Amino acid sequence: PDTNPYTSMAIIPPYCSRSGLLEVLLGTRDNSILVIDENEVEDQLLQDRISAPITKIAVAPKGEYLACYRRDGVLTVLSSAFTTKYVDVNTKSMNKPMDIVWCGDDAVVLQWKNAGIIMVGPDGDWINFPYTGMFHLVAEPDCCRVITSTTCDMLQRVPLSTEVIRRIGSTDPAALMYDAMGAFEEGDPKSDENIRSIAASHQLSEAISNCITAASTEYDIHRQQSLMKAAAYGKTFCSDADSSEFVLIAKKIRVLNEVRRPEVGMPLSIEQYDRLTPEVLIGRLTMRNLHYLSLKICDLLNVKNDRVLIHWAAEKVKKLASTTNATDEEICKVISDRLNNGNCNGYGYGDSKGNGKLKSSYDDNTILGLGNDSNNNSNNNSNNNSNNSSNSNNNNSNNSNNINN
Repeated sequence: PDTNPYTSMAIIPPYCSRSGLLEVLLGTRDNSILVIDENEVEDQLLQDRISAPITKIAVAPKGEYLACYRRDGVLTVLSSAFTTKYVDVNTKSMNKPMDIVWCGDDAVVLQWKNAGIIMVGPDGDWINFPYTGMFHLVAEPDCCRVITSTTCDMLQRVPLSTEVIRRIGSTDPAALMYDAMGAFEEGDPKSDENIRSIAASHQLSEAISNCITAASTEYDIHRQQSLMKAAAYGKTFCSDADSSEFVLIAKKIRVLNEVRRPEVGMPLSIEQYDRLTPEVLIGRLTMRNLHYLSLKICDLLNVKNDRVLIHWAAEKVKKLASTTNATDEEICKVISDRLNNGNCNGYGYGDSKGNGKLKSSYDDNTILGLGNDSNNNSNNNSNNNSNNSSNSNNNNSNNSNNINN
């Protein structure tokens, strides 16, 4: 017989826990959960709400809810404070699922061998997604990834902004404006009357914002374009429309569409992109040697590109040193010419005298630092002083056009 008093375990990180400390949750054979931190062990005494030992525990991304799979095949969702039980769902399976993860804070996803996955919603409703072969679930703050040997699928709740626009018979201002844009493209004169009626009700700004938000959450480029068209159409009738949100989201969508391409392979949602920040995304692309794409994103978002150039130059030195018989001076000239032709403000690679030992630095696994040689300094300083203000906005664009992988 199994003598282990503990049946499951989960961890709540400090930024999600009630105490602000790292908390370990242990399911016990007597149908309860122990909460352990560095100060104490507390038994939650759940016997009156849990009728079987808990064999799997999953913590919601924000740490507010716990999904507990019991030995009797019932999925129970509790608050992390153990004060409220939200739902019991009988899966009618005596086999413990291979994995259980949260899909945002709204749904729980369970995986069984040879049975695909089941997603359970807030009210206990469920839906089955058939998957064959081996796959892996990855919980994200706003979705759940299903990674197979050939694909990466994302399960996500339909955003509210998309729901109010796409819902059949919706009378939301954003839905009416979207329909008005469609009528306008078809040459229907009633489109003008419809859009002006929304403006008269002082709901046009809200409708524009909802269309922009819905476009940012879409993955299909055609739907993105149609929603952004609707927002642009509404802006022409809104005297106090602020274009900054429109421009910002348009740039984010362009970046997301680029990194979602199969050859790049980073399918991010808009929320994941915002959490990651553009600088971190550019850093990850750079580490994959996607320097050209990194420079184009820097150019679009007006982000400093010096780290991209540093990494490109270091990789170029390694490649030339290992695949050619070029001398140190020849390698230095290749790097210097590329950077100088890209108006990189005199960035070059070498020591302070401009004649560093490139190959020996590579052999010592030392990445050469950025520096200006004495010969280039005098020329570049005069150019930079006179042209700094005009060149600052064009550096990234020129770099991306002159530096190739």
